[in-house]
Formats: sequence, C-alpha cells, structure tokens
Amino acid sequence: MPEKILSQDEINALLTGISGGEVKTEMEPASPGEVRSFDLAGQERIIRGRMPTLDTVNDRFAKLFQATISTLLRKPVDFTSKGVSVRKFGEFVRIIPLPSSINLIKMEPMRGHALLILDAQMVYLIVDHFLGGKGQTHVKTEGRDFSPVEQRFTQITVNAMLQDLQKAWTPVHPMTFSLARSEMNPASAMVVPATEAVVVVTFRLEIEGQGGDISFCLPYPTIEPIRDKLYGAVQNDQVQMDKQWMDQFKAELDGCHASVTVELGTAILSVQETIDLNVGDVIVLGKNVDDDVVLKVEGRPKFFGKPRVSRGNLAFQITSTVQDDADSK
Repeated sequence: MPEKILSQDEINALLTGISGGEVKTEMEPASPGEVRSFDLAGQERIIRGRMPTLDTVNDRFAKLFQATISTLLRKPVDFTSKGVSVRKFGEFVRIIPLPSSINLIKMEPMRGHALLILDAQMVYLIVDHFLGGKGQTHVKTEGRDFSPVEQRFTQITVNAMLQDLQKAWTPVHPMTFSLARSEMNPASAMVVPATEAVVVVTFRLEIEGQGGDISFCLPYPTIEPIRDKLYGAVQNDQVQMDKQWMDQFKAELDGCHASVTVELGTAILSVQETIDLNVGDVIVLGKNVDDDVVLKVEGRPKFFGKPRVSRGNLAFQITSTVQDDADSK
C-alpha cells in the first residue's frame, strides 16, 4: 500500500485547525464521572521521582573519572553529572547523533546491557587531545566510519570510564563492568524493546573550553532488582572514604616501630655528686624491690609492672596500665 503523504494544502489546514482549537493536540481533562484506564504497573510510572542513591553514584563517578581523564590527557578536564531522565528507549534512540560511538556495557551479575554513548564530535575531541592537539581539528562527521586509531582511543576512554563506574557502584551494589561490543548504528544496539523505559544519565565533558555530552543509558529491567537501593537512603560517600582511609592508616601504623623503655627508678644528684661518681658506686633509686616500675612508649608512661627474667633474658611483666592506675585513685 503506497504511503500517504500530505499535500501542502492539507498541511496548512492541519496547522490552522491546531491554532484554532478544532484539532486537539493533548488529552483533555477527564469530565466528572468519566472512566479512563490507568496503568498502575507502567514502568515509567514506577521509576518516576528522584533516585538519591543513583545521584550519589553519578557524582562519585564524575569525581573519579575527572581525575582519570585528566591524568590520561595530561591536562585539566571538567567532568560533571548533568542529571537523570526517564524516557522510552525508542525516544532515546531517535535523539542519538549519527554517527556515534555506541558501546554495549555488561553489568554482571545484572542481566541485559547498558549503553555508553559518545557522539562523533566528542570522539574526535578526545582523540585530538590524546595525540597532543588542542581540539582545533575540524572533521566532517557525516558519511564516514571511525578510523582504527579513533576506535582504539575511544576504547581506552570507555574502559577507563568502566573502571571508575565499577568503583562508584561498589558501595551500593558491587558489579563488574565490561565492554561487550561497540556499534555506530543505533539499530544494532537495541538492547531492549522501543517501548521499554530507560534511565538516562547525562554527563558533560569539557576540555579547554570545548566539550560535549556523554550518555549512560540504563534499561529498567537491568536496574529493577536493585530499585529499592536506588530509592533508599543516600550512601554517605564521606563516611565510606573515611573508613577506607582509617583502615589503610591502621594497616600502615601496625608496621611502625616504637621505642620502649623500662624505668627502674629515679634519683636526684647534685652536679658535684655526679662529678664524683666512680666505677662501682651505687646510686639509690628510691624504689623498693617489690615496687612496680614504669614502662614508657616513646618517652610517655604507658604501663606498670615488675622486672622479671624469662628464659635467661631480662623481661618486664605488665601488671596495670597508667590509665587504670590513675582511675583507681
């Protein structure tokens, strides 16, 4: 059956009808008593609203990747999260620029694939800076595939992003991110049906005043098993970092050496008495044989105890701590 194409007169009549109100472009409000269908299980309705934990993950990833890409390119780079949107997958595919680097991402043990998308201008910009340029190269994007060099540097960038995504998601739900394959045609990257709901996270990459957007598309069936975590309490990134720092600091501290001395007693001598000391002289320390003596760590009193002999070696038996002794008084 031949496709029906509107004539110019029909188009003008349609536009006139819309402006005049004869043609309705939006659903009218329900009249009192009118019954309309309402899909309570619709995925778009289920995942509407803010997902605070996902926002935290995105911010954590942005900080990690900003440091990573700045190191790779050896120049300052700004990488920020622009926000999260929910839409039909078919709608999202239609706005993907052509050509683009469309990367199918496996998030094990989650099922399905996510999409990580860099448009052509972003690919050319990153490659140019990788090769020491200043992003001033103008390349015609239409009608050409990415060269092997461009594909290789894009893969390096994507793999670096996946490593940081994995780190960012670990406090919420540990997953292994890996690149399944790369495509240029959206038709070859239909990871879910066009009517399926997807969560699209948009990031902005800026290099010396030039940049563009990078999109991370998460199909609802992929994140549905951890939906409660994404809507739950926000993961405290600072607490997580503090705990990791404290664990590392404790591990390093355990290997440090400290000076330990046992003070058998003290005596006060005048300068003249000190000058008159000779070999064989006895200094009275003001301690009885049964009195506790002090063990000092780095010069600070820490324990009380008794001098002992163990296996032919001089030893010290701890009887109490300095703090315990002070508390008892």
